[in-house]
Amino acid sequence: MQPEEPREAMIPQDKLKHFVTQLTDFVPLKVLQSTEDTVSEVILESDVDGTRYYLVRCRTQP
Repeated sequence: MQPEEPREAMIPQDKLKHFVTQLTDFVPLKVLQSTEDTVSEVILESDVDGTRYYLVRCRTQP
């Protein structure tokens, strides 16, 4: 059995892009803001050590 080759480290932007591409079909938890042109939706909420984090998707209205 051969040892695994080390993986190249992903830079933060690449990590975020990889993560977000997996969320494209998620149903939003709530809509933060909606205008004629755009909608801002919370697609992920998390609490880490007492600090709230939100991932918000902003896109054009369908």
